[in-house]
Amino acid sequence: MMIPEIGEIFRSKLTGKDYELRKITDHMAVLHSLDGLSQILTGGDNLGLFYEKIPDQGELKERMI
Repeated sequence: MMIPEIGEIFRSKLTGKDYELRKITDHMAVLHSLDGLSQILTGGDNLGLFYEKIPDQGELKERMI
């Protein structure tokens, strides 16, 4: 099971749009689009179904080594 953290970036599998995780509770997550034009309130379990985590640059470098 994925345990997301505040500030992580997720890409919608449906639209391809990128969102930053701003708040998460036991059952809900608030995502803000990186362009600042929209926000989404979704169930926490939906993050793994409809969104994919975009690794930050540090994680990408570690995977390449």
